[in-house]
Amino acid sequence: MICSTQRQLELAMRSAAAEATYRHYARRDYLERTHSTGDDSSLAFAEQAVAEAEMRSTQARLAIHEHRIFCPICSNANLS
Repeated sequence: MICSTQRQLELAMRSAAAEATYRHYARRDYLERTHSTGDDSSLAFAEQAVAEAEMRSTQARLAIHEHRIFCPICSNANLS
């Protein structure tokens, strides 16, 4: 059995992972379009957006992991 909080956290994780994937592709497309050498501010903005999306994805994974440990419903389900 999985509690509703677990389901919400899984949805947040999928959303964060999708955003990170989107940001990676947007950065790659930008680099292909501009043939940038890496010294303009737009590239720095794209790199920052990728890093922030990756951090959100990592935080969502950590929240799920912690929830599975501390939630009485989900931790019992993991033992079965």
